[in-house]
Amino acid sequence: MGSGHGADVGVSAEVGKILQVAASLTDLGKMTWTGNVVTAANQKLQPTSADGIETYDVLKEVIKQFDTDQQNIFTYQAQQKRTASLPAKLRLGVGFRISSLFEAGVDFTAPLNEVAGNLTSPFLGLGVDYKPVSWLRLSSGVSGGAGYGTSLPLGITVVTPIWEAGVSSRDVLGYFSENSPYYSLGLGFLRFKIGNRE
Repeated sequence: MGSGHGADVGVSAEVGKILQVAASLTDLGKMTWTGNVVTAANQKLQPTSADGIETYDVLKEVIKQFDTDQQNIFTYQAQQKRTASLPAKLRLGVGFRISSLFEAGVDFTAPLNEVAGNLTSPFLGLGVDYKPVSWLRLSSGVSGGAGYGTSLPLGITVVTPIWEAGVSSRDVLGYFSENSPYYSLGLGFLRFKIGNRE
């Protein structure tokens, strides 16, 4: 049982028809738990004194794994209350629209605190969007940071005045890497556009 709050704030602006800038703070806030609170430190798992599940009373058998002697799986301590901050982040973005056929952008994200679920280090990405012909859009870029290696995303989209269909990958380098293989594939075929065409 617990309660808390979180908020995102941001601002964006267009400078003429070419430049767009944006900045935001996300996941600002904290959570407080006041019931059934148990804390455990980051530690190596300890051997257990239990021999495993021996009866059909699964709940009772699982509780045995968390006995109170020195042979439990991990060391934990009961608490009355625990408060933790949300994984707050700073995001900055800049976009350039060179023409109706070519756009580029830079995205920077940095963690504002060291809590579970947050980025381990800043993340930086550069993206480009190019239309060699009116019905075809090619998207790519490069990104890295946040504890991950360099990624090379790639997307191909067929564009009509009404709908779009495409295929993409978050990192095409992973298909050919033996040290850090990564397979990603996204498909979209029912993206309809309503309103005036830009």
